[in-house]
Parts: sequence; structure tokens; C-alpha cells
Amino acid sequence: MVQSAVKLALGIALVAFTAAASATPITYTWQGNAGVTGSFTLDSSAFSSHSTFENVSQSLLTAFNFVEGGFTFDFADVNDSASIFFDSTVSPPSYRDGGGIAATNPAGDELVFFPGAIEIFGHSGSTVISGGNFQAPSNVPEPGTIVLVGAGLLGLGSLVRRKSMAR
Repeated sequence: MVQSAVKLALGIALVAFTAAASATPITYTWQGNAGVTGSFTLDSSAFSSHSTFENVSQSLLTAFNFVEGGFTFDFADVNDSASIFFDSTVSPPSYRDGGGIAATNPAGDELVFFPGAIEIFGHSGSTVISGGNFQAPSNVPEPGTIVLVGAGLLGLGSLVRRKSMAR
């Protein structure tokens, strides 16, 4: 019986560890002015070090969409050789700066990330500057994780109770 309880506890711990270790998508949404809206998404596994200025290649993005008036940029427009810099010492990592032209749409318009701003350079010479910042969702445990931890604690509690009653 003790072996069964130990196996159950190890199984629960393994499932909880596997769920915690899996990468999750993080979406950064632009909160700014001048009518610019949009977001980009990347997987949490894109962050490999805990650095206040971590360089992440845009080739790791999984979604990208920005719009302002007549300017539209989507995932196909992303410049894979550009980078985005993050502070990965916090969770989720916070946006710091862009590195290069983030996207160029088929019309030749360019979108560039800066600290506190996005600039769109139109092929006709027009420029749109949107002041703001990127917001990432706060880290809240998934309900499934909480259920797993609770089930593990209940199982361990009942094991201890049975063990103390047997003595």
C-alpha cells in the first residue's frame, strides 16, 4: 500500500513537472496612440538566459499583426533577421527594444520597434509615430496546475494520516 501511495505521489509530481516545464505562448500587445494597434507572439522557450537585455530573433515569432489606417503588417512581413530585446529576469519577460526593421509589407512600408514607440515609414515618405508600450499578460497559474498540486497534497495528507493510524 505504501508503494502504491509513493508511485501515485511520484506520478503526480511528474505530471506537474511536465506541465510546468512545457513552453507556453506569450503575446505582447501594443498599447499606444496614433491609431496603431497590434501584437506579436512568441513561445516562452525563446528565452534562453536570464538577462536584462536578452536578444531574441524575430525568426522565433509565432504570430505578428499590426495595423494603422492604410498600413497593415502581418506574419508574412516579418524580417527574420531582426531582433527584439527583452528583460528576461522578470516573468513574463518584458519588452525593452527592437533591433532593426521589424517588418516590411508588400507595398514597401516599414515597421520599426523602439523603446516606448513604434514607427511606420511609408514607402511614399509618410511617417507614423505611436508612443506607448508593449503589455504582456501577467503570470497566473493555470487551473489545471492548481488542481494537480491540490491532488498531490491531498494524497500525501491521506498517506500520512493512514501511516499514523496504523501505529
